[in-house]
This record gives sequence, structure tokens and C-alpha cells, in this order.
Amino acid sequence: MAFMARIIFTDLCALVRPSPQELDVLLVDARLPTPEQEAAGMHRHEPLLGVPIKHLSLDPANRPPDRLVPELGGDTLALFELSREELGISTPSLMDVVSYPLPLATPRSLLEEETLDWIAKVSPSPFSLATLHSACLGNLSTGPVISRVKITGGRVTCKRVIRADGQYRQFEFRSAPGVPPVGTRRALGDLVQVELAMPSTEENNGPQITSSSGIGISILSPADDSPVNLLVGNLGLDSQISLSEGVATHFRWFYELLQSPPSLMERLIPFASPLGPLTVRPTSPCPMIMVE
Repeated sequence: MAFMARIIFTDLCALVRPSPQELDVLLVDARLPTPEQEAAGMHRHEPLLGVPIKHLSLDPANRPPDRLVPELGGDTLALFELSREELGISTPSLMDVVSYPLPLATPRSLLEEETLDWIAKVSPSPFSLATLHSACLGNLSTGPVISRVKITGGRVTCKRVIRADGQYRQFEFRSAPGVPPVGTRRALGDLVQVELAMPSTEENNGPQITSSSGIGISILSPADDSPVNLLVGNLGLDSQISLSEGVATHFRWFYELLQSPPSLMERLIPFASPLGPLTVRPTSPCPMIMVE
């Protein structure tokens, strides 16, 4: 039975467009910050793939989950730890990145926020394909990327931006509190969704998530028409972070993707515009950047 799979990407991930029909999601290697990095607010993150246990094939030939955790909806989530591997998910449809110009740097409606255009303009720093570390899109055995997901089909949208009291949240890039901002105010994305129409190859059986490690993960078709929701996250493990003091200073981790990253304290980070305090807890998403 054919079904829809939705992959949610969240936390410390960068979106890279190597070509018009490719989207690489890079999970920045932030597993073991040095003491200097911890002092700069770059706390530990854990790269994970999450699949609802009810949609996971437990065939012994497939990769077993590393652990199980309860999901908010009452189901159980199977977690797979990602380390130096590339995941691929095949789909017959071409990739459709929702894209149209916005009149402002901040989306003003649910429709406008779906475009990824404004994420590409979030950072004033030189994030481009030409400035990326060579290992970001190559062999993952070393370098600043712990895992990579290659998307070559499906519909790609940004489903949410950080809001406070129903208002879209804007941020300014500064090196420290009180320092003049660089550039204009921007909104930051905190969650990107890829919708894939997945044909079934066998009854009650969906296609595999392939891995460069050589062991695949099979997804089962749902019993009804409901979508299968998967999670790929680089989840932060620190205490709560106040956005009024800066959007998670671990935004500095993104600079590790560059060939020549600036020193830790020279890395600009987003600070919330004065719309009142807003607190993000460890499970809440982190900003994303998009590299064209």
C-alpha cells in the first residue's frame, strides 16, 4: 500500500543544495565540545533517527534500534544513533523545494513560512558551497559533519518559525549583548519537513532507509491513510536556554562547517529582538541555516 512519509529535521542541522534536485541535511558534529567550546555556549548534541516502533520492521536482517523511548502521542519511538554515515531515502518523485520571494525577512503567514528562501538569508556569515569544509559533502569518516541525509525527491517545506504570543519572532546577529547588530532583523526556522510519497513494494511493507554503513531500516506501511512521521534530529542536551540572551549560543557550532571558521568569540549569533522573554527547553529546536 502506498503511503506518505514525513521526515522532520530539527535542531543543529544545516540544509545544503549541491544541485537543484538535491538537498543534503548536514548534522554538525557537536557530540564532544572542548572546554573552550563549552565556555562559549557550544553544548553537546546527539544525532538521532527516530521511527515509531509500530512502523518499524523488526526483521533480523535489518538494523535494530539502539534504544526505545516513549513518544508524546503515547506510542514508542525507536531511536537509531547516527555516526559517520549517510542516510538515503528513495522516492519516485522529483524534489520540490517550496520557493517564492517574500516581501519581508520575516514570514507573516502560515503560507509564507513554508518557503525556505528566508532561511538562506538568515546568517550574515559566508555560508556558501564555496566556503564549506571539503568533508561536508564528501567522505564522512572525518570532518565537521557527523551524519548526512540526502534528499532527492519529495516536497520540502519549513513548517514553523519561532513565535512569541502569536507573533513571528525576529532576531539580530551580534557578537555579544549590547553590541550593535550586523545586518537586518531576521526570522529563524526551527523545523523543516520533507513529505515523501512512498510506494510500497510489498503488501504492508514500505521501502528501506539505506545507510552507508550497509545495514538498512525498513518502514512498514500504516494500516490506514495516516502519514508515517520520522524524525532526524541533532538534539541538544543542555539546560534551558533563554532566547532573550541569544538564540542558543550553540549557533556557533554552524561555523565549524566552514573551511576557515572564525575564532569562537568572533562568531556572530542571533539575539532576540525586544518582544519579551521566551524560553526554549532542551527538546526545543535550534535555528537552521541554508547553504546555496
